[in-house]
Amino acid sequence: MKIGKLAAILAAGVLAHAPAMAGQVVVMRPDNVNAALAAVQPGDTIRMEGLFTSPQRWRNRDFGGVTVDASAATITGGFRLINVQNLRFSGGSWLAPGIGDAIRLEDSAHVSFGGLVISGSQDRLGAGIRVMRSSHVTVRDNRFEGLRNGAILFTVTDSLAARNHFADGGEDGMKILDSQRVIASHNSCTGFEPLPGYHADCIQLWSLVDRPVQSDVYLLNNLAIGPQQAFVSFDPGDMSGTRLTFIGNYAATTSPHTITCIGCTDSLFADNMLIVMPDAPWAAAMKITGSGSGNVYGDNPYFDLRGQHGIMLPDPVFSSFTPSLAGLVGSQWDDRSFGLAQATSAPEPASWVMLMAGFGLVGSALRRRVSRKRVGLPGCAA
Repeated sequence: MKIGKLAAILAAGVLAHAPAMAGQVVVMRPDNVNAALAAVQPGDTIRMEGLFTSPQRWRNRDFGGVTVDASAATITGGFRLINVQNLRFSGGSWLAPGIGDAIRLEDSAHVSFGGLVISGSQDRLGAGIRVMRSSHVTVRDNRFEGLRNGAILFTVTDSLAARNHFADGGEDGMKILDSQRVIASHNSCTGFEPLPGYHADCIQLWSLVDRPVQSDVYLLNNLAIGPQQAFVSFDPGDMSGTRLTFIGNYAATTSPHTITCIGCTDSLFADNMLIVMPDAPWAAAMKITGSGSGNVYGDNPYFDLRGQHGIMLPDPVFSSFTPSLAGLVGSQWDDRSFGLAQATSAPEPASWVMLMAGFGLVGSALRRRVSRKRVGLPGCAA
């Protein structure tokens, strides 16, 4: 797989913006936050301008479809949203303050974050977006760089995470826990350097003891390359999930876990590409327990490339599988699509090219192509 081709896949859709809604534009600067919030009406746009170093706390309000355009702002003090509804954030540079969260959303509904660039501090101990006890949340087309954790969906329902890129992570790209009816699609993880004492996962799922088991979570066409575990769901006590779907994911790692689902039931695993990287110390494979409990398996191509330096990785072959939740999860005020965006003029960030080169994706000794055999299941296109 050529560097430019993979970088284009990662770049597609990142920093994309949904069409703006009609209404007046209210300018918000660091010195007039309260006045701007008092002036804004449903359907308006808040345009944030300048450097926001003080913590922001917005709470207890139905915004009625307000867009917050932060493309001309830098937010470093942290942003907390509590019991808010019908609000959309777009663009901006966001910094996680120390070990805190760049953005924390709690007890809210129909809120979205699209086209944000979220960075961590030098020690990489902060988190990007943490969503707790909320529904119909969209996290899409964002870049997360140098964070301990990128996006955390904790006790969420009917939500969407699509086309996010996680780079230079210290622990996990995305955590989805204690959640129901979630689609995570076309997210990518590259260039992770696990912090001491931590393993790193691109996307990690788990249920909580004494809570309803996590269910109806779809991991579709996500991509993980490098020194992290890829797509895993671990058992907290009895089982880690039911009706979980792993389709079309691309896992090229040096870790022992490509796709792992411990104690999973009534779950589907198909068309995932599993690759053991040339410098991996062991052979990784798909590990599923709970067999005999309604799990279904399709074709999951496997490549053990240990010791084969200087070769090209196989190209991703994404699935056209469409979940029954399509169009129903995520914010009603934002893009609910979960496929790759059709962006033709997106730049190819040099940093991503360097990351790809660091994984040895150069050379011409071998090119692997895969003839995909689709599993014949409802909703899964051939």
